[in-house]
Amino acid sequence: MTKREVTETCAHMYDDAFNVDKTRLGLYTSYNIEGRELVTALTEEQCVFSTRWLLKQRQEEFTKTENTYNGMVEGKL
Repeated sequence: MTKREVTETCAHMYDDAFNVDKTRLGLYTSYNIEGRELVTALTEEQCVFSTRWLLKQRQEEFTKTENTYNGMVEGKL
């Protein structure tokens, strides 16, 4: 993840938690208050939706899973 300086020229601040800027490639990237990159999406609407979901999951500690899975295929090929 990259970090950038938060300037007053940033686009719109959403929920007082993150903002979204349009990149030079036409994508939309969200940044938290500290300037860390969160989500990149094709449209601003998708970026806002996904960032809100991500921040909610982080707040609820959804990233801690109890199950782990092994992708190893057993047997003779």
